[in-house]
Amino acid sequence: MNNRSCFVWLGALAVGLVLWVSCCREEGISVSTPQKQFFLDQSEYGVYSRGSEILAYEPVHFQLAISPRRNLFRLQDDLQLRYAQVVFESVPKRIGDRVDAHCLYRVGSLNLDIKVSMECSRISSTSYWFWNDQHQLGYLVPAEVIE
Repeated sequence: MNNRSCFVWLGALAVGLVLWVSCCREEGISVSTPQKQFFLDQSEYGVYSRGSEILAYEPVHFQLAISPRRNLFRLQDDLQLRYAQVVFESVPKRIGDRVDAHCLYRVGSLNLDIKVSMECSRISSTSYWFWNDQHQLGYLVPAEVIE
């Protein structure tokens, strides 16, 4: 192999590697608050608010329900004393898209039932992170909810 074909081969390999890395990496968006960063660092499905976990999925304690047809995600314990749910009115196409959502949860004395606009702040192959700055509220949902 001469020098020229070696450089062509290495160049093609470098381009292929860059394309592969860009396709495989998780995408993200800029972070404006520590509360949002805390949320974006989470990996368990659930609801997070003001830098705290409100309710996160634990298979032993919770049932997980999703409906891609309705864009619905729900966590609940067996007695439905602790639950969190979000229903999205539309499907985001990319990071930064805003979607209207009906968010609710009940955990002890914490109760929430609001409709808000949420930003699709992070996407991975298995999850979507939705955030609302005004309420410092985030829902981390399985990717199947959005398909």
